[in-house]
Amino acid sequence: MEWVEIDGMTASGVLQLARTDLVEILSAIVSDVCSDHLPLHMRGEIAPAVKSGLLSACRFLLRHPDDIRDETLWRVLFGLPSYWEPPVARSEPPWPHHQLQAYRWTATIVAYSVRNALEDLHTKHIPDQLMPSVNRAVRNSIYEALLDAPSLGWRLSRMPRAVLCATAETGWALRLPHAVG
Repeated sequence: MEWVEIDGMTASGVLQLARTDLVEILSAIVSDVCSDHLPLHMRGEIAPAVKSGLLSACRFLLRHPDDIRDETLWRVLFGLPSYWEPPVARSEPPWPHHQLQAYRWTATIVAYSVRNALEDLHTKHIPDQLMPSVNRAVRNSIYEALLDAPSLGWRLSRMPRAVLCATAETGWALRLPHAVG
């Protein structure tokens, strides 16, 4: 498989971006989507939850694929709910389909981690019918961030790229999240 290679961001650079810019962007999105349901005094809990989810996903995705021997960790890559839609962006670079697929998969994994970190707020304040909108907005924003900062996307998509290469070599069928409905 051919890739448009991009100089990867350092691991510390990824984590710094996750702690700052991405937390700010995603917290604002969650706050905006949930503004009618989340009490004002609870909005301060959004950023710490988003940060926790982002850092957890980034630390997982920064690991080298060869270092992951634990089967349960690989299930994170394949354990995404089938109802999760792939992220979309306003525009995409002219990269190979499999590279965009790796970035979408990466965004989905990060968004799923953020969503799980928001579970306490969801349980107490955010109605179930609003969560698909929250999930979609977070997922699409993360995908846009990966495309806008290609070195971030390149570094975080290492595991999905490794799996896509392995599946291309073996011919194994790979089921990624797909649009529902």
